[in-house]
Amino acid sequence: GPIAAAGDCYLVGRLRGRTGGDATPFARGGAGAEPYVVVNEGALGVSTTGGGGGGGGAVQPGADGLSDGPPSDPLVDQKGGSGGISLDESPGAPAGAGSVRGTAMVLSDTELELLTQTAGSDLAELTGPALVGSLLMPNAPSDGWMFEITAFDGNDFTVARIQLDDIDIGLLDGPGIDGPGLQVGSTYDFLVLPQLDIGGAGGGGTGVSVTGTVNNAFTVLPLLAPGAGGGAGGGSLTLETAGKLEVGPGASIRAKGGAGGTVFDVQTQFAGAGGGGGGNLLLRAGRGLEVFLGAQVSVAGGPGGGVVGTGQGGAGGDGFARFEDFDDTVDLESLVGIVTPPVTEENIGRQLGLPQGLGQSLYYQAPVVNPEWDFAQVSYVSDTDDDDVAEACSWSFDDTGADGGAQGFLDPPVHLSFNAVPTDENGFLDTSKVNNSFYEMCDLVSARAGLAFDAVHDVLLSSPGQDCSRIDRLDPVTLAPTTLGPAMILLPNIPSVASNVLDIVSMGVDTVNSELFLLERVTRRVHVLDLDTGDFKRTITLPLDLQGAMTYDATDDLLLFADNAADRIVSFLPRDPAAGDPAGTDYAPLEPVSQFKLSRDGQTLQIYLVGLAHDAAGASLWCTDGMTGTLFQVSLVPGFEGQSVSGSQRFSPLAFAGDSVVPSALAVNGGQLYLLHATDPSDTRLQALAASAVSLTGAPLVLTGFGTLTPQKPRSIADSDPFLRFRLSLDGVHDADGVSFRNVRAESVEFQIQNQSF
Repeated sequence: GPIAAAGDCYLVGRLRGRTGGDATPFARGGAGAEPYVVVNEGALGVSTTGGGGGGGGAVQPGADGLSDGPPSDPLVDQKGGSGGISLDESPGAPAGAGSVRGTAMVLSDTELELLTQTAGSDLAELTGPALVGSLLMPNAPSDGWMFEITAFDGNDFTVARIQLDDIDIGLLDGPGIDGPGLQVGSTYDFLVLPQLDIGGAGGGGTGVSVTGTVNNAFTVLPLLAPGAGGGAGGGSLTLETAGKLEVGPGASIRAKGGAGGTVFDVQTQFAGAGGGGGGNLLLRAGRGLEVFLGAQVSVAGGPGGGVVGTGQGGAGGDGFARFEDFDDTVDLESLVGIVTPPVTEENIGRQLGLPQGLGQSLYYQAPVVNPEWDFAQVSYVSDTDDDDVAEACSWSFDDTGADGGAQGFLDPPVHLSFNAVPTDENGFLDTSKVNNSFYEMCDLVSARAGLAFDAVHDVLLSSPGQDCSRIDRLDPVTLAPTTLGPAMILLPNIPSVASNVLDIVSMGVDTVNSELFLLERVTRRVHVLDLDTGDFKRTITLPLDLQGAMTYDATDDLLLFADNAADRIVSFLPRDPAAGDPAGTDYAPLEPVSQFKLSRDGQTLQIYLVGLAHDAAGASLWCTDGMTGTLFQVSLVPGFEGQSVSGSQRFSPLAFAGDSVVPSALAVNGGQLYLLHATDPSDTRLQALAASAVSLTGAPLVLTGFGTLTPQKPRSIADSDPFLRFRLSLDGVHDADGVSFRNVRAESVEFQIQNQSF
């Protein structure tokens, strides 16, 4: 059909329009109108109908397409004066749904129970991951707090606490600037919003239809009339300042939905398409928002196309405009007559964070976490004499101390920090000292990848960690693709992912039930495939965030996971024993079957396990620890789970070419171990190692000839590589040495690490 009309958005920002017909589960686009043909008995020619397309949904629902064409009489006028649209025959398309509203009772600091629903798509149809990542605003008419939804089971919402820098806010904190201050057992209205960087939904189009013919001869074929394109959904835009944000008298900030299309003809007008839903605007003004009279801010839905009386398209629903500052004092009165649609208390809230601008580097791969700095310099421009002209400035430090550049400003309006999270005695980021969530910490583990041994088919199974669409089957002797049977297993389409591509953290194999387990990154899900056919069988949703390693315990029919945050191993049943079809039924266990700590000669180990492999013959568990670069064995004998004893279990720090080695995956076949290691982001190698080579006393093990190149590059996930990031902060308002700095802009950052500049 025709291309949808463009949405209306005039400021450059994060702009994401939506297509017609579908969008988020709770702000769908309007349906497209289908052509409808009626053959009139006893008359020549054909009468056709086609009602208007439905309007696109946004925070507010769209409007239905109209079915308001006049009656048609093909004996008098085969077009009925309306392009063949007949009043009683034209089904106008339904509109797109708006965002969800309702009431819920507070159960805890992060949980609410759904009581009633008053608007939006039916929540009963959105269980599972459909709402995850959306924003829930409890007590919407009275508070401006928004919490991210992490789970919804059809009855209860679970939300994440708001954590940023020194902020840690739950539903029960406050009231005031510290949180909404909700009460357990009390009922509140709520509003569920899509992520604010997603725009509105597109409107429904109208279908191509036959309009009848101006000839009365039944031998003449009817003509085809084109359909009209639905209006595009409005985009999204975020504006954020550390100081004051001014919207001038001539300013126009618009994320409006596009107008529905209209088809014009010499003789008549045909049904119109639905307008697009309005987009989202987010204005964060750290130290105050000033809006001048005459400014216009709009997230209105687009009008429907067509003309009244010819099957007019429905209007798109209005979008959402959000206004924030640091102390939650945005004045609603100042926005009256400025914002369309008019804002209410639920449109304002508190800007989270610190009153300063923020800049952050891209990733840079570095060999160490705490480098020795030789030199650092920041070049910036700033108006230091209030003449509205920015001067070039610089600040640096080296082994001789700080230098304020030619201007001598030793207290510049910038702050430069590296590795805000300290390291422990092993050189790894110290998880116990994390007090800043500006960025997530990074570990030194090489690119995550999957590795397991399939004893039935006598092959190694390996995969890259990121963007995995196939599992390679390798000969355990040559470590090359096997020549006995297929060289790979192609991943099927995973229903909960809606794709055949996964980001994999770890892998396990159950040869008894011929099942392959794939631990998906971030989502808490384990996907189970048929080991022989590669077909999808079920998905296991875990109750814990387990991003370490996983293996299958064939002795006890359990999945074992490294819970690195709690320094323990936890286990779960691999299928639901209460299900009628356990192998083909999705499963969500509520708690672990068992758990145990790891120890060495009675001393509890602090762990960051990235590789696990079950050894049924030895009743043990092999582990690779990313924190210490160690390969070791612990007992799984009942009563001794997790214990490693010198002289009984094997334990060796690993090294290669003088450097520590952190294998990112591990597999075992009797007395043979296999280690997978990414020596750099584009080079993954596999090495076979005799279990007897690992020391019984804890002596270091130096690897040689590491190893054989695997068929696929790791395409590594960034935060599992040795990456370094720095943080650059610009003060919103800065005064130092009697000089006032205004309009600060960072130009460049240069630093030298161990005499190597980058």
